[in-house]
Amino acid sequence: MAHSWEFTYVPEDQRTKSWYHSRAFRDKMESFGIVCNDNGSHAGLFEKGKFVRLLKQHAVAFEALPDIPISGGVLPIGPRPRIKGKSKLRKWSCGCQIVRVGKATFSATCNLCGREFQPAE
Repeated sequence: MAHSWEFTYVPEDQRTKSWYHSRAFRDKMESFGIVCNDNGSHAGLFEKGKFVRLLKQHAVAFEALPDIPISGGVLPIGPRPRIKGKSKLRKWSCGCQIVRVGKATFSATCNLCGREFQPAE
């Protein structure tokens, strides 16, 4: 919804051209009670903010969450830990590039350098 608000009400020249969120976007999120970092990613919730009140109205119980340290009235929200993938693709290299192949054996020659691909680790 904040993205729609930004697109509708913030002049195009004030919107960011990258994947970062604009100052206007971050300020709007803060007005809801959502703390954003300098990139515009959510970093926490104001303990007495509008968003937390809305969550509590819908029976979200923050007391049930383990070990959330409240600092300066802000419930911090860290990034989710990245889960390592379980790809079965194996890396093969010719020396100038790496490819991933889903077969146990791979026989190919690189069109760029002319060398044969070997298992890479």
